[in-house]
Amino acid sequence: MSTLTLTELVQDTERETRAAFGNELARASCETFQEDGYRGGFRLLLADQGRSVEILYSDMQLEISQDGKEVFGTRVHVGFEGNMFSREHLRECLPRIAASAAAVAQGVKR
Repeated sequence: MSTLTLTELVQDTERETRAAFGNELARASCETFQEDGYRGGFRLLLADQGRSVEILYSDMQLEISQDGKEVFGTRVHVGFEGNMFSREHLRECLPRIAASAAAVAQGVKR
């Protein structure tokens, strides 16, 4: 079994996040780093005309913010024990994580 690449993980994260947030977001930027190390990760920015959603995955921790406010991360991780995931575990949990973040974002005032 081959190891999940960061590029594949970014694609999955973008797809699940866009679906959870209503498919209105488009990729504004993406940066991957340390592909070969377990501490590697990515910073993905999705945006539309009225909001931006930033996803940061680094050191096996996932943080999602909408317009600078945490909707999934160290303080907010509804339905999860925390925000640390191996690449493979993150991939499996992405639909639930994205749905959780979108639900929290619904309550965030713009």
